[in-house]
Amino acid sequence: MYLGKLAISEFTRSAVDLWQRLQYRFEAAHGYRPEESEVRSWRNSLPALAEVLSRAPESIQNCPVYLEHGLPGSSSRADVVIAGLDANGYRSAVVIELKQWSASSVSADGGLVKVGGKIHPHPSDQALGYGKFLGELSEAFADTAKTIRSCAYLHNAQSHSKI
Repeated sequence: MYLGKLAISEFTRSAVDLWQRLQYRFEAAHGYRPEESEVRSWRNSLPALAEVLSRAPESIQNCPVYLEHGLPGSSSRADVVIAGLDANGYRSAVVIELKQWSASSVSADGGLVKVGGKIHPHPSDQALGYGKFLGELSEAFADTAKTIRSCAYLHNAQSHSKI
């Protein structure tokens, strides 16, 4: 299950308003409204990601972008999964964990990070775990040749930050 699916080209054109669609679909799927922090994250992070993806090569503009992709048998959701085929024709995906954290609010300690006094899993580890989960348990990727990559995008962090 996922809350949204659009081609990269469509995602980049509509990212500013997607939070409204996601909010509606979340409530329809779960029977309650998403937390305001989640809605704020969609409102701020999706346009930031769209800016980066708007510069992606024309050859991948039709690849689907899955938003809030539910992980099979789990309550966890990957923020973004971009799927397609690699150069060899194998299934391929990139799992992206979006964070609004700025480098000044984050301190890393191994596989954990401290943000505003709260301890969180490192977002890169979180994305890696989601990717492994999809690769092993998702019908689309299990038991087939595939390439799954993961990353975290901290769009408020400065380029020289080390998180």
